[in-house]
Amino acid sequence: MDNKITIQKMSYSVGDYSILHDICLSVEQNQFVGLIGPNGSGKTTLLKHIYRALPPEKSTVFINRREIESFSYRETAKQITVMRQENGSDFDYTILEMVLMGRAPYRKYYEKDSAEDKQIAINALKYVGMEHLINRSFSTLSGGEKQRVLIARSLTQEADILVLDEPTNHLDMRSKDVLKEAIKEFDGTVIVVSHDREFLDGLVTKVYEFGGGVVKEHIGGIYDFLQKKKIESLNELQLSASPTMSATKKEELETVSENKLSYEAQKELNKKIRKLEKRIADCEQKIEKLETEIGEVEADMATPEGASDMALYEKHQKLKKDLDQTVEEWEAVSMELEEMQGS
Repeated sequence: MDNKITIQKMSYSVGDYSILHDICLSVEQNQFVGLIGPNGSGKTTLLKHIYRALPPEKSTVFINRREIESFSYRETAKQITVMRQENGSDFDYTILEMVLMGRAPYRKYYEKDSAEDKQIAINALKYVGMEHLINRSFSTLSGGEKQRVLIARSLTQEADILVLDEPTNHLDMRSKDVLKEAIKEFDGTVIVVSHDREFLDGLVTKVYEFGGGVVKEHIGGIYDFLQKKKIESLNELQLSASPTMSATKKEELETVSENKLSYEAQKELNKKIRKLEKRIADCEQKIEKLETEIGEVEADMATPEGASDMALYEKHQKLKKDLDQTVEEWEAVSMELEEMQGS
């Protein structure tokens, strides 16, 4: 069977810290694959390279055997849909408006939603059982309901690849089951990062284990993997990640673990974490905005008039530079947050 996604010798570092080193993996058409491993092992970093939130090096990421850098950002969005965690308090949109965002790759920036767009969105909401709440505010929904709406938005995008990063965070068992059943019916390729073995059970047929900058392939479901590793929980992978650290660092972490932070210290730590999370959210918002603007400029550059418009090329170069700087800031702050959350 042909590979839908191929990663060839991808490496990624932040400063002197290597996150991924010469990794290779493949996902076949209509295959459901799980990415597992300790926090900070590069799972999310890989996903961001696949959907181009982080620009991959040339000839490292392939979609349908085609180098991803040869796609425009609009074309990429027609191939890959990403289900992210959303903070409902930040969005004052109706459910229908949220789902219609999935149609953005198919229209120009200033175009209104067509009747066809709206019907596609309504059909997607029917699929996840949310059509009866179509005019309700997204911010008023429960965590499980929000995830179902986000699945509907991904379906509305009509892409062949669905990417999910920890989709079950903060969900109760009922909501997890509903989400899982909706994903199982997805007619395409799925790649999911999760620490939830029950969610992955019966969903994925191949597992990639991340750790120490490398990736190992395991054919079979999540319980096949756990049995091979002789562990009961995916959280045990976090504990086994310690050997890559220096002895001094391990002792420091063990000391912090044994002598838990005082109330005031924990309060201050939480405050710093919230600030970092806000910076990350701001960066992600800016990245999405810049990607949209780049896609629009690229579309204009592809026209006969735009091909000779030097002002467009200059604008494109500036936007790309801004995107690179924002991505670098996002990565640095994300690393800082991961280190802080591990303390």
